Amino acid sequence: MDYVVERRRRFGQHLELAGPGWEQRANDLGLAAANREALQREFGGRLVRIGIDRAAIVEVLGPPDWSDSTRSCYDLGVRAEHDFAFSFSPRAACLIEAMYVRKQNLHVSQRALTLGLSGSGVARSMVPAGTTAAELLDSLGEPSTKAGWWPFETWCYPEGLVFELRLGVVDVAT
Repeated sequence: MDYVVERRRRFGQHLELAGPGWEQRANDLGLAAANREALQREFGGRLVRIGIDRAAIVEVLGPPDWSDSTRSCYDLGVRAEHDFAFSFSPRAACLIEAMYVRKQNLHVSQRALTLGLSGSGVARSMVPAGTTAAELLDSLGEPSTKAGWWPFETWCYPEGLVFELRLGVVDVAT
């Protein structure tokens, strides 16, 4: 396997094993606590740090799979429908945000998103669909409140609809 592809996969595993609930995600990936510790040593605080520049990310992950003037996106090999996007300030070219986004050639069903406000069952269907923060904003608009910070946020909408996002993807919906 190409060394850069392998490094990207390990970085993706590092992201998946971050934060609460990592044990289940590790089990799903066939990894253990020792793997988590090794990945933390390799990547912890290195790439997803506000202010880092593109060159530092490219040095570790290689050239992006796709990019534009403000974003570099990588297939990390752990989420089939998502790329990991590093977003940069247009003025200073430094990192301002990092999260998963839907792959460019894939689209989630807009029906599921527009029905989201009518019931928690439909909202919960957004978890296996891998609904992204951008898709929530496009379909439901800005949430009434946002709490938390990267990589975990809770977005609350009217009608008691609550989404917990992890790395920019809906992880829990009620």
